[in-house]
Amino acid sequence: MASGRTADGAGVETARRARPATAGRLATVLIGATLVDLLPAAGAGATPAADDELAAVVQSLELVAVAVYAEATPLLANPALTATAAAFAQHHRDHATAFAHLAGAKAVERPNAAAMASLSRTLQAVRTQADALALLVSLENHLAATDQAVLEALVSPTAVKVAASIQPVESQHAVVLGLAAGKPVTEVVGRSAVQTRDGAFDVTKDSLG
Repeated sequence: MASGRTADGAGVETARRARPATAGRLATVLIGATLVDLLPAAGAGATPAADDELAAVVQSLELVAVAVYAEATPLLANPALTATAAAFAQHHRDHATAFAHLAGAKAVERPNAAAMASLSRTLQAVRTQADALALLVSLENHLAATDQAVLEALVSPTAVKVAASIQPVESQHAVVLGLAAGKPVTEVVGRSAVQTRDGAFDVTKDSLG
């Protein structure tokens, strides 16, 4: 063969090229949680004080995700990956809105200062599609771990339901992006199957800056 590629090699190459398209198809079924149905009706009572502070911090972290996707998405050369990233960024906007509702008067307007500071150097080093995917996978894994930590701390049943509906979405994001980046299935699925709080962002109010 002129290219020196074997039949098996061609099959591997075809599979690699199919990954972004597969990610795009998976993104269409990764619909954000139906958060509106989980939020309390007007006059249903305030979120406990400890929960509203925690919700405000998690809201700020979801705003971090929106900001990071805005920086990373232009580096994704494949249209399917670009569409996937746009869908995931919208999920994070929706998650931020849900946590803002839970936070009430303590809701924030800006991304979490501590998380943005820790990510700033990494963002500056992102130059390629591979860099962007690696950053987004890491971000989603951190967010999924944070959601797990938050679930262990929340008190209000409504807040728990909202957080529990969001955590699997973050994990699914990490799986889809990890596969698009060429990571082994066992690696990306194994982590999401048994989610721990390892790698969680700081969720103390001091992190807001």
